[in-house]
Amino acid sequence: MEVQRYTYSDTIAGYVTEVDHDAGNFKLKTSDNSEFQVYLTPTTYARITQNLEESYQDCTARIQDMLQPGQQV
Repeated sequence: MEVQRYTYSDTIAGYVTEVDHDAGNFKLKTSDNSEFQVYLTPTTYARITQNLEESYQDCTARIQDMLQPGQQV
């Protein structure tokens, strides 16, 4: 995995491959097999995708429980 030497923010999707709950990070593999180390910060939030007529479903408090290998994010 290539290491980035700077901080940036982007939106990506993929599958969780590893989780380190104590360190607050996880590895993500995208559909083109790129791997990323993702760090959770105090401003990280999570939501469940909804249809247009459905209400916003926040799941920020459940991030640690929901991050499991194989989970799509």
